[in-house]
Amino acid sequence: MAATVEALFNQELAPSRIIIAVVDGELARFSHDPRVDVRSVEASTFYDAVLHVVDGDEPWIWTLHDDSVPHPSCLDALLAIGEASQKVGAVGPKQVGYGDRRHLIEVGILATRSGRRVPEVMPGELDQGQYDWRADALAVGSAGMLVRRAALDSVGGFDGTLG
Repeated sequence: MAATVEALFNQELAPSRIIIAVVDGELARFSHDPRVDVRSVEASTFYDAVLHVVDGDEPWIWTLHDDSVPHPSCLDALLAIGEASQKVGAVGPKQVGYGDRRHLIEVGILATRSGRRVPEVMPGELDQGQYDWRADALAVGSAGMLVRRAALDSVGGFDGTLG
């Protein structure tokens, strides 16, 4: 979690607010930092925790997991893509390994017509820029997802059955 918060402080485009939803009692570590709003929530899923703390009027919500360490230009790049069209509801970064940033984890989510997920990234696949051209995906993972608040509100929020 400390690396995640530090990465937020190091963003080229600073987030307007940083809210940490704590479900496991780790309040003390960040509760004294005035740049961070730490809230203890009772939640069984990541999305449930996010819904407990989303309370402002910011047009975008950036969801990060406690093991996310976004590149300093990540938020700026995601926002530039999202702001390019009102039709964009959410954008996500290329996911790379936490311990070894050369390994790809995810580059968006594709699925068949029946909803079966289509794996694109093979286990252990190295990032050589082979997916950097990608512009569209059916969905993006929640780690690093920048979602337009209006889009989230229009679908009634996150679906708790998905995690």
